[in-house]
Amino acid sequence: MFQVWIDLLRVVIAIGALYVVLPVLSARAGDKWGGPWYKLIVPSAIRTVLVMEFTCILFGSWKLCLPGIVMSIYFLWMGTNIVLASHKRWIYDPAAWQNAYAGFWRWWDNRAAASKLLERVVHLSQTGLLLGLILISASVQFLWYPLTNFRFLGIQTYARVVSLQTLVTGNLWNADGSVAFLAPVVFLSGLDAATVIRLSAPVFYALLMGAVAWCAYQYSQALWCSTFAAGMFWAYTRNIGLDSVGEPAGLEISAFFMVLATGCARRSPGYAFCAALLAWIVEPSFPGIFLASLGCILVALIVYWCYARSPRLLRQVVAAVFLVAMGLSLNSAFSSTPADGPYEYESSARMAAQIARKYPRNRWVLVSPIHEAAYSFGRGWHVELTDFLSAYSKARVSNPKFQFPYEADNIFVFIEKRPLPQLGKLALPGSTGRSFYYSTSTGRASMEFDAARLMAAYASAHTDSSVYYEDADLIIYRIAK
Repeated sequence: MFQVWIDLLRVVIAIGALYVVLPVLSARAGDKWGGPWYKLIVPSAIRTVLVMEFTCILFGSWKLCLPGIVMSIYFLWMGTNIVLASHKRWIYDPAAWQNAYAGFWRWWDNRAAASKLLERVVHLSQTGLLLGLILISASVQFLWYPLTNFRFLGIQTYARVVSLQTLVTGNLWNADGSVAFLAPVVFLSGLDAATVIRLSAPVFYALLMGAVAWCAYQYSQALWCSTFAAGMFWAYTRNIGLDSVGEPAGLEISAFFMVLATGCARRSPGYAFCAALLAWIVEPSFPGIFLASLGCILVALIVYWCYARSPRLLRQVVAAVFLVAMGLSLNSAFSSTPADGPYEYESSARMAAQIARKYPRNRWVLVSPIHEAAYSFGRGWHVELTDFLSAYSKARVSNPKFQFPYEADNIFVFIEKRPLPQLGKLALPGSTGRSFYYSTSTGRASMEFDAARLMAAYASAHTDSSVYYEDADLIIYRIAK
């Protein structure tokens, strides 16, 4: 469990550094901007995501989306960002650099400035205390499922994992805007695509909620309005269930950029257009959750308009009721973990991820149903269980001289002791040829039964086979060469 929190921290730091901290610092390094730094967050993030989206799509199409190339372009963009935010003279003026260095230490020594900054932080934390509590509580709620489960609940998520891993390993890639801008996150965090997709999902849901609050503030200039909007959006996400918010696909990320576009439209049509373009690149179809987000913003504006014009006593009563309602919501923020499935057992996902971390790259093979391929792609090898059964027979593997022709040190064969119930769930898109085994319980049961018989026949004639893992639902055989 501790490792999961470390991985989450790495993902959050990578996303924050790549798309918030470094873009804001590069924009602030120029001498054109004289306003507060926090007003640079949204425009800088939009510019940087757009640049990296186009960069990764372009180089991914050429099979060149590699760490050195992508990160070099990223830092080149940071330098360009500094130039664009500058009057340029200071860039080649040594005296300007010396003055900036001295000015930094003068600011550091100025206790009055530091005290003023601290007072502002305290003031904002007091006025936005409820909003902050809502955002933090909702973020913890969004994190609950991916922190406690390795498996995915949506077939599109498996496809996105394979797409991102294909992109970052420089293989032939079909352009997918919903994962392109995550390639730098993989490179900077050093994590695999499955972990980045799983742990970035709740981060983007929290960002979507923050974008709703920010958009409401843009049109009201009031933290109470942002609080109303965030509270209603949280109520909406709790109603649609933790299963849905546990792993948003491209539609939710697209909705995030559309909400940003809505907020930017009030002051900067150019940035609104860029954010809308990003939303379209990420997911060309219209995200329904955007309508829910927009509804929360509109209702919050109406509620706040009435709230601001009501008598003071009534405002105090409304604020107290809202506080109590949000407080009660904290007690029921989490729901029970969903049952195993619908695509794989939780133990299958955990063990596939563990093997991928533990064993040397490309020196192991997973033999399993198709969904474990998402954890092994680009890190090891995967053989689909139906192909494995078609290639080998009981009579063949029971020969003591037989050896599986895989160039790997370890072969792991996943067999479900209790075949996972199938309720019309297909394999990954494009794999409908195996639909019998993944859309019917009979097909799944026959596949697992044949695999168990095959491994029993192999184990009866070989000593290199052992049980690597076993529980009530799953058994994993290890063949060590």
